[in-house]
This record gives sequence, C-alpha cells and structure tokens, in this order.
Amino acid sequence: CSVLQCVAVCFWGSQRYVSFLFLVFTLCWLFSIAILVVGRDSLFRQVGCGPYAVIFGLLVQFYFEIPAVSEIRVGRLRVNDKALVYVLSTHLMLFRCPGTPISALCGLVAGL
Repeated sequence: CSVLQCVAVCFWGSQRYVSFLFLVFTLCWLFSIAILVVGRDSLFRQVGCGPYAVIFGLLVQFYFEIPAVSEIRVGRLRVNDKALVYVLSTHLMLFRCPGTPISALCGLVAGL
C-alpha cells in the first residue's frame, strides 16, 4: 500500500507542478500582451524574452513554501539561507531595463 501511495504522491505532485507552470506561463503571456498594448507609446514598448516570468513565478512559491533553515547576523541585519537566491534574482531582474523587470513583475503577479 505504501508503494501505491508514493506513486500517487509523485504523480499528483508532478501534475500540480506542470499545471502551475502552465498557468503562470499563460498569465504572463496575457499580462505581457496587455502591457505592450497599453504602453505602446511609453517606456513599456518591450518585454524581456526568455523564461524570466516563469522563474519569478516560481520564486513566489519558493518564498511562501520553503522555510528558511539557518539564520546569521551580519551587524544588525539578520540574513537567512534564502538571501542568496533573492540577491541573484534581483540581479537577474535588473539585468536589462526596462524589458526584464516588466517580465519579472508579470511573473511575480502570476505566481501569486
């Protein structure tokens, strides 16, 4: 019985993950088109290409679902083990302005 439970958990977990990715990808695509249509005469004439939206959609789930394991103090600032992920994702978001931050914000909104 435990083998069947493991297979069911693996199957439904994979299906839930793929469904989440499909939903985030679809929502980000719709948000990107809406931003391009609304902001065609302003700064929002381009949206970053690539998997930025999906990465930042998954980052929202990482924030809410994965707990911090360790924490250290650097002066008065408390830093946990997830801080490196946030620093690298911020660097990725600000890499090519204004297109990449728009895609990243679409992913963050879709990941909620």
